[in-house]
Amino acid sequence: MALFGSVRGLFAREARTPSVAPKAPTSSRVRAPVPSEWVRLKEFVSACEAMRLDLCGLHASDCVGFFERCAHVEGAVHAGVSLERAARDHGFTDARHWQTVVAYFEARHSELAWDAEGVPRIRFVEQFRRAEAVVRERLREADARSLEPIHGVALERFAEVSAAIVRLGATPTRAALSSVLGELGIGPATYGAVRRGWLERIAHDSTRSLQRRYMDAFLAARQRFATLAPADEADEPEEASARARRSWSDEGVLVA
Repeated sequence: MALFGSVRGLFAREARTPSVAPKAPTSSRVRAPVPSEWVRLKEFVSACEAMRLDLCGLHASDCVGFFERCAHVEGAVHAGVSLERAARDHGFTDARHWQTVVAYFEARHSELAWDAEGVPRIRFVEQFRRAEAVVRERLREADARSLEPIHGVALERFAEVSAAIVRLGATPTRAALSSVLGELGIGPATYGAVRRGWLERIAHDSTRSLQRRYMDAFLAARQRFATLAPADEADEPEEASARARRSWSDEGVLVA
């Protein structure tokens, strides 16, 4: 995951992690000394536990819960929220607090092993690696379910329809709205159900991946429309982004 840099950097030269712990080197080989990085990792863990680092509801042994929290924070950051805001929104004092908790979990769930050549390798323990894989799979499955079309309308299509409606102005007439929906092949009643359905999914998506997809599709549609509009009707990039946010802000969905 993107935020894992401080401790994972120690793994950069590690070969592919074997499925079982490597055997200790034979007596004919000399085992290299314990690396200083490993000593510092263990000292860091001890210091965090001595000062009772606030894990904000996470349990030190709950690797799955940790990776789920990572997904929420990273999802918010990818959606455009600052790391500082994302960390606070998920219970942490600030970005530094969150990064310290990440480093603590990574360090606590790491181990030192010697390969067949007697070279020490720092790696995550099996439980930690397995938990990350479990959460990633859950996210893939949830992402697939969240993208299922509503009444046959995919998220990108909904964003395109929204972009077309926004072009009508703040208070479009019923006739103008019906005309645009008709051109796009969606009836007014169907559009209402589709809009409510997608807004609800966006609102309940804690990873904010749907919000990000919607914004990208909306802005792409606005750009396509702009190529067909007179020059004085084209949006500046900032205005187009603001229109994308306003296209659902009346429902209270967006948390900027």
